[in-house]
Amino acid sequence: MSVHRQGCYAEFTHPSLKDSINQNNISTLKLSLLEGVYPVYVTAINPLGNTTSYLKEPFHVQRPPATPKLRENYYIQYGQNFTFKVEQIDDENITFDWKFGDQTDVVNSNSSEISHLYQNAGMYNLAVIANDRGIKNTASAKVYVQQKIQGNKTLVLI
Repeated sequence: MSVHRQGCYAEFTHPSLKDSINQNNISTLKLSLLEGVYPVYVTAINPLGNTTSYLKEPFHVQRPPATPKLRENYYIQYGQNFTFKVEQIDDENITFDWKFGDQTDVVNSNSSEISHLYQNAGMYNLAVIANDRGIKNTASAKVYVQQKIQGNKTLVLI
């Protein structure tokens, strides 16, 4: 891509650009690229010569992970392990950070499902963070841990 500004000419070069594009007064260059790592450099040309400058680091293009989905509320019986599951996300690079809202540490996992045992009855805020090479999306839900209702015997006198 070529840019002309007030007597200056600059050429933006990228492996995905096959043809040179000439436009005046470009202030933002926006490309739609496939995921990958790309070198980026700028060549400035005038009648006296040219110079090329490269970015120090390659340019990384990636899509963010899909937002994980949980149910809005979970009702769990106290004292039993429960398995939480994120709706399937189609990406093998995703890791998950699970925050259960109790005093346990954050659990990092490569799996979209995990089991947990709450030690006390109550309401907890569950959060799962999908992480794809540094880009994160979060889902949350309420977890209600309840005692099982025990049957009681009622004596009926007639």
